Amino acid sequence: MSANPAEQEKPRAPFNNRWETESFFTDNDAYFANILAEIEKAKKSVCIEVFIFERDHLGERFIEALKAAAARDVDVRVIMDGAGSFRHGFSIAEELREGGVQVRIYHPLPWHWERFHLALNPGGFFVRLRVLISEINNRDHRKLYLVDDVTGWAGSPNITADHLSCEAGGKGWHDFAVRVTGDSVAALRESFNTLWGYTHKKWRQKLIGNFWSSLSLRSRRRKNRRYLAKISQAKSRVWLCSAYFSPSRRMLRAIRTACERGVDVRIIVPAGSDVPFFKSLAVSYYETLQSFGARIYEYLPSMLHGKVLLADDQAIVGSTNFNHRSFLHDLEIDVLLHSADAVSSVESALLNDMSLSREWSPAVGERPGLRNWILRVFRYWS
Repeated sequence: MSANPAEQEKPRAPFNNRWETESFFTDNDAYFANILAEIEKAKKSVCIEVFIFERDHLGERFIEALKAAAARDVDVRVIMDGAGSFRHGFSIAEELREGGVQVRIYHPLPWHWERFHLALNPGGFFVRLRVLISEINNRDHRKLYLVDDVTGWAGSPNITADHLSCEAGGKGWHDFAVRVTGDSVAALRESFNTLWGYTHKKWRQKLIGNFWSSLSLRSRRRKNRRYLAKISQAKSRVWLCSAYFSPSRRMLRAIRTACERGVDVRIIVPAGSDVPFFKSLAVSYYETLQSFGARIYEYLPSMLHGKVLLADDQAIVGSTNFNHRSFLHDLEIDVLLHSADAVSSVESALLNDMSLSREWSPAVGERPGLRNWILRVFRYWS
């Protein structure tokens, strides 16, 4: 299933509280083709931040496009996560560096000593010890692509062929992503630069209406509060989709609060998961959610990897799952869509996903048992 990008022009004004254009994607083939085409035309800068960067046929296309941009004297920088990209990240980083691309690895796994010269903070023995003891569980889960400070993309797809359609040689994973343009994309660049270490500017408070991020403990808490407020204060509907669903107690309270006020709460989750235990963990919450009045849909056609919240007429699309890992540990970034056309596209996509799902009930689907409840012991790390 795919949705055509929906765009709506906005008046161009520096650092306004809206994007100039907003496009919503559910077609990963079109999404990646759009990004690669813009990289090929880049004149000043390309910034990429991604959890997984694989050396497969999609990854090779990105590698060649990034090296070609650097050969044109474009400033090209890449951040990839040390755990998410553990298989091919080091070899990709070395090839990109040889091609003139600047590369950093976020929290290399401590036993990968040879990768620490690529870390955002290379440090020495004690830095690596700190990563092993206190930071190994903190990952950069953001997926962010920026070209020339005027075009940005964010969402759930990583640079791996798993997200491509079967016709394009992938596994047909189902994702949500956005493309935004305008002067306000500079704020996304500030976010990237802050992690990279180039700048430590305090973001303009009025730009918070464009995207939510969690680069610091303070910004993480603010983002979490805003997510919970969107749910608990919704007036008509809360439709959410999460590839890995393991809500905190506060989120369960927010959902219950919304249901008690008669809000239409619908939750779309995968019928199966690429993480073996996660489906069983998610199931342990279904009866409780259903008792509140929420409806749970299990998406059937393929691996559901998207993350989106539609609260009333506000759509939020990005990398945040509704689980403990996203809310407590990982760096995330989510884009707020404001245009009626883009929000309508999100609504249509979710309705289509529900039509391709089975609605969970105790009589349909996996029922929670002792095994499911035992898995909750590990939910803090998942």
